[in-house]
This record gives sequence, C-alpha cells and structure tokens, in this order.
Amino acid sequence: MKSKLIGACALAALAAGLSTQAEADVWWQLDNVVFDDGGTVSSGQFAINIYGYILNWPASSVSVTTTAGSTITSGVTYVGGGVNYPTDDTVSFSNPANPYGRVFELQFQYALTTATADDPIIGGWECVSAADNCPGNPTSIRYVNLSSSPYAAAPEAPTWAMMILGAGLLGLGGTAMRGRLRLLAA
Repeated sequence: MKSKLIGACALAALAAGLSTQAEADVWWQLDNVVFDDGGTVSSGQFAINIYGYILNWPASSVSVTTTAGSTITSGVTYVGGGVNYPTDDTVSFSNPANPYGRVFELQFQYALTTATADDPIIGGWECVSAADNCPGNPTSIRYVNLSSSPYAAAPEAPTWAMMILGAGLLGLGGTAMRGRLRLLAA
C-alpha cells in the first residue's frame, strides 16, 4: 500500500510540475472601446477556443457607432468572423447581412489565446472586403487607447492538476487509514 501511495504522490508531483498552457476557452468582453478618431465599440463579447478560433460563429455581436468619414453605420450589428491562426492577435468583425461590405478589425497586444488578465487593444482598422479579414490596404487605421479590453484569464492546467490529484490523494489516504483501523479493532 505504501508503494502505491508513493507512486500516486510521484504522479501528482509530476503532473503539477508540467509546464502546460491553459486549455480552456477564452471569453472576451468589449466595453466602450474608444478609437482616437472618435469611433467606439460600445459592447460585445466573443470566445476563442483552445485552437485559436472563434467559437460558434457568429459568436456575438458588437455595435459600432458612426465615425466622421466612415461608412460604418450606427446601430448595425457586426459579428465576430474569426481569427486566422492559433497565435493570431487580430479579430475581424463584419455585418452578416452584408458580408461583402465594410469590415473592421481589432488588434490586441498579445495573441488571443494567451492567458493574461489584461490584453490591451493596440490598433484597429476598417476596410471593404470580400472575406472576413482586411486584404492588402485597409482604408483607414484607427488606434485606440491601451487598456481597453480586460478579460478573465483561464485557469492554469498545473493548478487544476494539483487540486484534483491532491483531493484524490487525501481521499485515498483517508480510506486506507479507515481500513487499517478496522483491521486493528478486529
């Protein structure tokens, strides 16, 4: 029994020490993102899964207000269309009623799958596109202030492994002690 308990403890220590990245969906909440030219994204949310792709297209809606010289219409709902690669730092939004119309993108400081408590938006642009991303030369670049989009970080896998295995080992140890006490009492 001691050897099994020692083996289980060794496995728990090994699992807790592994340097693995959190594998959980990352939910993004956008609140009052303000562009330097006066444009705003009032609210919306989207999720990036562990492979770096937006979940359940359309994931969520974002309202975009009219800006001077822009054809983005106030009150039109723009939907997250996806990211291109697992390490991408940019997400694009388009109007599902007119997918060949205006698109806007938000660029974050870190990759969208990075588990961090705050990922500032460092840029944005808009363009007319036949796809869900801006090709070649976007029509305008609109930078935003840095601290615009905090999101809840996903829990780290080694932390979860330590908690689950630790609770399991405590239960296993308690069961073994009860069995030993029964044998002694008999």
